[in-house]
Amino acid sequence: MPKAIHYRYSFILLFIVISYFAFTPFYVPSVNEDFGDKINHAGAFAALFLCFYRGYGKGALFTCFFLLGYGLFIECVQYLLPDRYFSLLDVLADSLGIALGFLFVRVTRRISF
Repeated sequence: MPKAIHYRYSFILLFIVISYFAFTPFYVPSVNEDFGDKINHAGAFAALFLCFYRGYGKGALFTCFFLLGYGLFIECVQYLLPDRYFSLLDVLADSLGIALGFLFVRVTRRISF
């Protein structure tokens, strides 16, 4: 199997797991209590960027906008859920993760594995 198919499967798995956690109601600490959530957002979106970009071969700009749209979609749905809320800081953390994923792809492109 080509390498790209592994990235596709990884992207699909990450997408499902992240969506599950994003839409499952549970207690969410306020922003002042815990910034670990923002680190989780950034890490998740960096991984999504890597897997989508390498798995589907779409351009980096398309991948950035697709994932940013997904992050905004998550926040809009959370606004409608009873125990969740819309957070611009989450969108910012998602954007940071996308940027980190982009930088990782650019750096590793110059290094042969």
